[in-house]
Amino acid sequence: APVTLTGVVRKRRSLSRLLAFIDLETDDTSTVALVADGWFLLKTIVAGLRVRVTGVWETPCETRGARLALVTDGVTVLEDVRSENAWENASASAAWRARVRETGASADTTVNLMGPDSFAEVPTVAATYPTMCLSWSDFGRCPDPTCLRRHAASSRWETQRQKRAEARRAGTGGCLSGNAHARRTERNELEHENKNVNSEADGEHGAADAAKSKHNLVFAKWLVDTFGVAKLKGGSNDTTRGGVVDIAGGRGLLSFELALTHGVPATLIEPKPLPVLNKKLRKRIKKWRVWRDGSDKDGQVFQDSSDNAPHRFDDKSPDETNPVRVICASFLGMGDGDADDANGENGEKNEKQKSTEKTELHIAIESAAVLVAMHPDQATDFFVTTALALKKPFAVVPCCVFVGLNEHRKLADGTTVATYDQMMDYYQSLHPEIQRERLPFRGRRDVLFKL
Repeated sequence: APVTLTGVVRKRRSLSRLLAFIDLETDDTSTVALVADGWFLLKTIVAGLRVRVTGVWETPCETRGARLALVTDGVTVLEDVRSENAWENASASAAWRARVRETGASADTTVNLMGPDSFAEVPTVAATYPTMCLSWSDFGRCPDPTCLRRHAASSRWETQRQKRAEARRAGTGGCLSGNAHARRTERNELEHENKNVNSEADGEHGAADAAKSKHNLVFAKWLVDTFGVAKLKGGSNDTTRGGVVDIAGGRGLLSFELALTHGVPATLIEPKPLPVLNKKLRKRIKKWRVWRDGSDKDGQVFQDSSDNAPHRFDDKSPDETNPVRVICASFLGMGDGDADDANGENGEKNEKQKSTEKTELHIAIESAAVLVAMHPDQATDFFVTTALALKKPFAVVPCCVFVGLNEHRKLADGTTVATYDQMMDYYQSLHPEIQRERLPFRGRRDVLFKL
């Protein structure tokens, strides 16, 4: 049944627009906790107002005492007892806190506010305040003589916190048994063992896997071990260089690794212009040029001879001075190759230029010994179908599925390819010689290849 109380608002706490709490000191100096909907509790209801409230008692629980849940429009202001002097208002608040502390000295302090016909007494705020004092819990003492929070643990979490603080003060590392670091290490080792047991079954990564940033190095080594350097080099001609064609290769790290470390001619097809190379890669290219030519010729790979200056890879230099040839073009299959840049801003190129670049791209792919791709995204479907149509050896590490762009992909039972595993099964079903292996690095690492 609704209960009506009269008293002075001593404290208001707005948790959100939908929830607010009020500490009300009744006429018999008992303090009651009120809870209200923030939308209906006016902002003008603040400490120092004498009010009449109407609400319903909530059922007490383990972590808090009973609270009066106010009904809609359940607060009526009777009088403003605030002083114009801020110090007097602060003194009144401090006096109220002191009264609460004195009243709450005994845990059995209760007050009957439910009327003469009630069969239960409701604990006061001080007796069962809903929040434990963290100063008391963590340091064993509370510096605030008017603190309203509980100086006792009433739940399992609070008890554990108090015991951890006691262990920390006793010098045992802040945990209930032994050192916290040792406990953490033991837990991590157990989780690591569980992951290693299931790593092969569910595709999780093991401790021996390389970092995700090393995926190009791992893939390049796998290509050399699987195909062999001789097969990767293949034939070459003056225009396309033969060797490996890296489709949608991004910054070209795979191409540079194959060319500089393993001596495999590489052609990079990527719509975005090659970014500024870092100092380490620039030095490797200089050493490669000196090793290949025997001297530092004028056909410069860089625009400046200074190692500290920012340079771009010069894809227009003669082939004998560049380890990787770059074709700035989007790959949309052999019939739809386009030479637009990353932002599609080259639409004003004339047809002759476009035709020349398309031919350059097509010749590079047709004369390639092996087609490779690391996470080619939207170009994955074009890559696989082109490699199969030209009967080229290939290796690709797919990444994203792109369901909306490839609704034509169907499994044998007619199911549309919607997941990563379904995509891998779909590509494997296109040719009986397509194989699948897992590379030792983190991230999407399953490689599909055909020798």
